[in-house]
Amino acid sequence: MVKALCPVADGTEDIEFSIITDILVRGGVEVVTASVMQGKQVKLARGLNLVADVMIDEVDGRDFDVVACAGGMPGATNMAASAKLNDIIVSMKGAGKVYAAICASPAVVFSANPGILEGVMTATSYPAFHGKLKENCPHVTVSTERVVVDGKCVTSQGPGTTFDFALKLVEMLVSAEKAAEIHKACLL
Repeated sequence: MVKALCPVADGTEDIEFSIITDILVRGGVEVVTASVMQGKQVKLARGLNLVADVMIDEVDGRDFDVVACAGGMPGATNMAASAKLNDIIVSMKGAGKVYAAICASPAVVFSANPGILEGVMTATSYPAFHGKLKENCPHVTVSTERVVVDGKCVTSQGPGTTFDFALKLVEMLVSAEKAAEIHKACLL
């Protein structure tokens, strides 16, 4: 079974985290949520409390096929501060696995370590973070597309593009047919 790591932090964008995890589960993907904070309970950007499955320090990236980072602030900053998450993303990239981020996370989490976007030619983020993405990774062409796939790196813009982002992950990890089935069932 395909397995996804979905990190979560205080300030993670509620809509993005919920849609990503929901669509992956609908796609038959086993989802593990991992807190990058001091405890498993986190407070999302809109104040909802969530209890993660595990702490990020309990995770071995070799056990996963994808890492998918929701955005939101200060959630993306909190994720970027996690050395363990950073190491997982780098090792998964090195192993040729899918690594994905939406909203602020491409600019804040992925561009915090130049190795994460090394070799990536095109990416996107929440429009207000396009400048930061370009500043941190001048070799990257910043796109205004809703979802950008560059090799195994998947980036997207924000809350309104989350269904497209999550369905693209299902397409890449499971099948285009499964993604289309979920698209239809969700009345998208």
